[in-house]
Formats: sequence, C-alpha cells, structure tokens
Amino acid sequence: MKIVRPICADDCRVLLAWRNHPETRRWCFDDRVIDPLAHEAWFRDLLGDPQRVGLMLIDEGLPVAHIRFDPCHQPGQLTISIMTSPEHRGRGYGRDLLGQALHHEEVTRRAVLVRAETFENNAAARKLFEGAGFKLMGHGTRQGHAYLEWRLPISPLFVQYPFGLEGEGPLLAAVLDMLATFEITPRFVVRSEPYSRENVASGVLGASSPLSIHLQDQALATGARALFICDWPERIPPELLAHFKDGIFALRRAASQNEAFLELHPGLFECYGVTTATVGGMVLDHLAHLVFRRQSPADERPTARPRPVSPVPDAEGH
Repeated sequence: MKIVRPICADDCRVLLAWRNHPETRRWCFDDRVIDPLAHEAWFRDLLGDPQRVGLMLIDEGLPVAHIRFDPCHQPGQLTISIMTSPEHRGRGYGRDLLGQALHHEEVTRRAVLVRAETFENNAAARKLFEGAGFKLMGHGTRQGHAYLEWRLPISPLFVQYPFGLEGEGPLLAAVLDMLATFEITPRFVVRSEPYSRENVASGVLGASSPLSIHLQDQALATGARALFICDWPERIPPELLAHFKDGIFALRRAASQNEAFLELHPGLFECYGVTTATVGGMVLDHLAHLVFRRQSPADERPTARPRPVSPVPDAEGH
C-alpha cells in the first residue's frame, strides 16, 4: 500500500544515503558527496522551516521517493526537488509522488504555481514533468550544466484572475503564446501600434491620449485589476494607476533588442536580462504573485522567517 506522509526525523539518514549515491549525484548541479554533519544541520532546518514542504512516499512500509518544495523569490511559488531511492528507480514512484504532492494541502496553501529544473540530457526527468502537465518555459546554464525550466499553475484562480494586456511586437506575442499554453485568457488585449505611432512620438504618454483613454475604458468594462504592458513608451501616466487596483506591470526594451526589463509601478523596480522567449515566464511570475495574494489572506499564510543556505545541492531528476 502506498501512502504519502510528511518527512520526519527518521528520514534524515535515508535521504543522505540517497543523495550521496552515484546515480543521484549524476543529476545534481553540485555532485560532491555531502558530509553527514552538514546534512544533519540542513535537515533540522528543513523540518523547522514553515515555508518549505517535504513529503515521503511509502510503499509496503518502505520509503521509496522524496519530494521537497522550496519558496522562490516571487511570493506564491515553490520550486520542486524530487528524488527516488536508487534501489527503486524506474518503477514510477517519482510519478506517483509528484501527482499526489501537487494536490497536497501543505503545498496548495503555500503556492499557486510550482516550478522545476531538469538537466537537458535527463530524458526521464523531462518525461516525468511533461506527464504531470508542466510546460517548458526556458533554458539556461548553471555550474556548467545546461538545464530546462518547467512551470505549472496549481490554482484554479489562474484562469480567473482579471487582468489585461497592452503592447506591440515580439514581447506581446511571447506573452500571448505563454498564456495560451496554460489556457489563461486575459480580460482584454490592446495592440498599441497605431496609438504609439500617432500619439507618442515624443516618447511621453499622457493620461488624455487615445491609448490611455481606451485602456481605462477597457479596465472599467471588464473589471480588470492588473495591466501587463509590453513594449510601451517611456512614461506611464500616474492617473492610469487608479483604474487598476493591483497596479501596472510595464515590460520595456533595454539597450539590446534581445533583452528587456520588467518594471512594476508604483514603487518597486526589478531588473532582468532576458530574451523575448522568457518574457512570458516573467509575466507568469507576477501573475502568480497577484493570484496568491487574492487566494491567501496575509493572516493565513505560513509564517516567514530567514531561510538558511542549504549545504545540500538539490538532486535534479528523480
């Protein structure tokens, strides 16, 4: 009989043995053997951290697979690390555990979106996440390893959150492609090419411009609470903010046509060096923040505390 339970103190040595097995280390960003004392300290912090979730799959009384969810830089997201007992690989335990964990109360209370990273050459891990409904969002290189990034919304509010899109060119196209992948439909989409050419040649957009008026009308008509703006000119009129309860997210080009930065008005500025292929992922990040805030009142969220740096590199794959 298979059951999923939270990790406990008895799992400490089991996880260390799995993590230090050569086949597991093969799929780690850092493939060093972990020192037992360092692992014990890390495991104590894991058990005591309310922001993280650790689950173990038990089959016929034996632990066969482990999954951990760690918080991301954006609220409402968790990153998955999953590991199967070296003696039980290839039996579908990773698939069974992932499928159950995505609906576990401790996970859904902490996140509306989950993400994972897999090595490009790890076909088994890719099959695992594709089979669970994850979508490929991009790729990168870290510590000499080429990896793929996967994401999956786990809250039904993702397809209900009222937001609008404005933009032009490849940035808007990238966002629309991402939203279609996850079957997320914005309340409205405004393509600003004619407005931009006719009214904002100076690079300054006024609140009385046809584009601003049109966006305000769309917000009022559709009930949109957030606006994602792609490739807009250099200034957003403060008057427009009043029409969006959660603010405006502006995505503009940087010096290179292959880069962009994301600016959140008012008051918060974040900078990313990204290609247009990952712009959709950036919008998904901020949409997750909004959905999580709507789903989870502040007094019901897990208490946050500083997280220690883990001496145990995540085991990538299953």
